Amino acid sequence: MKKQNINKIILLIFTIIIFLLILEFGLRIFYPQNVYNECNPEFPVKHEPIEPHPIYSWAPIKNFKGCYYSKFTHENIIYKTNNLGLRMENEVSLIKTKKRVLLLGDSFTFGAYLNEKDTYYYKLQKYLGEDYEVINMGIIGYGSDQEILNYLYEGAKLQPDIVVVNIFGNDYSDNLNGFSSDVPKNYFDLRTEPELKEKVTDENNTYYIIDYDILEKYAVLVLTNENEIVQTTNNKSKETNDFLSKYSHIYTLIKETLKKEESKVEPYESINDTQSQFYLLNKNDSALSNISLAVGFKIFIEMNKIAASSDSKIIFVNIPFRFQHDEKYRNQVIKRYAGMENEVFYLKKINKVQEDFMKHFSYNYLDLMPNFENSSGLYLKGDLHWNKKGADLAAQKVSEYIKNLK
Repeated sequence: MKKQNINKIILLIFTIIIFLLILEFGLRIFYPQNVYNECNPEFPVKHEPIEPHPIYSWAPIKNFKGCYYSKFTHENIIYKTNNLGLRMENEVSLIKTKKRVLLLGDSFTFGAYLNEKDTYYYKLQKYLGEDYEVINMGIIGYGSDQEILNYLYEGAKLQPDIVVVNIFGNDYSDNLNGFSSDVPKNYFDLRTEPELKEKVTDENNTYYIIDYDILEKYAVLVLTNENEIVQTTNNKSKETNDFLSKYSHIYTLIKETLKKEESKVEPYESINDTQSQFYLLNKNDSALSNISLAVGFKIFIEMNKIAASSDSKIIFVNIPFRFQHDEKYRNQVIKRYAGMENEVFYLKKINKVQEDFMKHFSYNYLDLMPNFENSSGLYLKGDLHWNKKGADLAAQKVSEYIKNLK
């Protein structure tokens, strides 16, 4: 009896294996999946040219070259870094021979999902011409907190004449997070709570502003989570995931299907408090928005001091969030998150607040929103990053501003 049961179990296992093999080969022939290959950034390894860093939390790998497949443009993208770990075609010397423009920013500045000749940095160099040397210090995933540290310890050594700080909405939430993609990171705490000054009314909308003078004179930034930056190591489950992602179309199909189902029901609250810029557009003020703005603005004040101490001019450039001005994209995002449809957004709130702050200190400030909301076809399909056209438009406007800078 027992032998019969064992035979039945073996037969069942054998049948399942045969079924899975038939299904696997059927998928490969009739419905092939986008499995991992050396030019695919999705499966299973994180391909950005970065490594852990004790101060910045992560930093570019020097003299790196990698090939990645972009699902947005359906082409292979080459990421290459120079001797300083910067994504740019030229090496950078400590001895400058031209006017130097230093770019600080995140994935927009880095040029995510674009080949170098199509990036914002590359186009800016083209528009400024041979009298300028543009240095691209944009790094994937950076917030303003990491940018100021990178500027202080690395960028300032390059003696830039002009520093362009590219601001994207999620910088404010990045500044408050001790983790990014589950990787520990340093971040800044504000020693004192931000003081609100008064409500400002604009187009029938009202919002509080921070008392900028108190923020400048008395608020203190404290770097926390230091020395906790560790490199995660591969474990058996990750190795199994990597292997199946590379060779099994069944596994890839199941994983992607589950991912899509999870995204349909993801609660809005889960993204509203961390790694999000949506709360900055919410019509109602919140303690979270006030503290994130205060930390961000204090970092900008300190950036300006670093620039002034080395006779550099600093320009703050606002990169518009696609959600703000692309109605079709906005509706797609709202449908993705449960409960988000009940929120009331003041789409230009962050622009008005930033503008008020920049005017108060007479900082050089360029908001790209008017240019982007009056144009179309500037983004990668289904993504918030620029395509070639968007990067080109941003480079044009920033080059015009630099050339007219007094």
